[in-house]
Amino acid sequence: MLDIPLPPEHIIARWGTWLDTALFYANNFEKFKNVIESLTDNALSVEKLKQIVQDNAVKCGLAFIKLHLSELSMNLKNLEESNSELLKREKAFALREDVWAVKKDVSDIASVGNGMEDVIVRKLKNLQPHYFFYFPKAYNYVWSVLSLPNPSSIRNGISNVNASAGFLSNVLTEIGKFSDENMYCYLILDSMSIKKEIHWDKANHSRFIYLFIGYCDYGNNLSIEECETLASEVLVFMLSSLKGRWKWPIGYWFVDKIKSTVLAQLIKIVIIECQKYKMYVLSVTRDEAYANSSTFKILGCKLNEEFSNIKPNFSIDPTKPDLYFTPDACHNIKLARKTLGTFKAFKNENGQLIE
Repeated sequence: MLDIPLPPEHIIARWGTWLDTALFYANNFEKFKNVIESLTDNALSVEKLKQIVQDNAVKCGLAFIKLHLSELSMNLKNLEESNSELLKREKAFALREDVWAVKKDVSDIASVGNGMEDVIVRKLKNLQPHYFFYFPKAYNYVWSVLSLPNPSSIRNGISNVNASAGFLSNVLTEIGKFSDENMYCYLILDSMSIKKEIHWDKANHSRFIYLFIGYCDYGNNLSIEECETLASEVLVFMLSSLKGRWKWPIGYWFVDKIKSTVLAQLIKIVIIECQKYKMYVLSVTRDEAYANSSTFKILGCKLNEEFSNIKPNFSIDPTKPDLYFTPDACHNIKLARKTLGTFKAFKNENGQLIE
């Protein structure tokens, strides 16, 4: 089989790659069948492969795909290429609109008139970080034609903001200034994997103390895990408004496979901290991992019960309304898809097929 290239790598979310893989095996089915049938290994995987290649339905299915869907694969590739060109044009148009917005704001500020220098300086300082982060390409262009601060100066200025692990007090303070109708929100938390590494914290070291980052860090003088444990995840908490249009992160922690009891305690701490700023947290959203189900069970929810006995609410403060656990719908769909792909069908408690 030296004349056959390696099979194409399929991507779950891109159906065209599945068709390419099926077409590859349809064109080389007999060669793969001869090689698999010549294997003398008694491993379970080899036996299963032999059963698959000897199944006439598999061969007929691949032949059907080759006969009727070969052009579809090529059409999908052409569509992706045309979409990429369309996205480039949309980005160019968006960049032109961003540049126009930056120029307009700068012109409006410059037209304030004499005697308003302090106002101009204050407004410019507020605009610079905004456009630098939201429209970086537009800012770089306007910076080249107008007298604006260098992007490195903006980065140095923002680096003075305290954004260490724990609660982001600046963010909580700003949210606390919102109107009452914008204070109704829900809490979202999720973790992101990071590489276990240790780095020297040159920004916070002193002459006699050398600080390193990369260990578990809960900030705010919280000591839950050993400080010498390398962090493997970043646990992020975010608030999203129910009535307004804001979604802001309020804190993050470096953890290492956090336990359910620790996560439950962190949720309580975060909600109590939000209540100090007069925020009304009504629900908590988290994906459906096993550890997360255990977390909400500790908080007082009953999720692994019959439908009539499910209790999705829990209480942090008896004087405050209950909070509700809201499952992540997108993650639930993904779990259902993986389960269906593994077991091929769902059955009820009586062993009957659920259609």
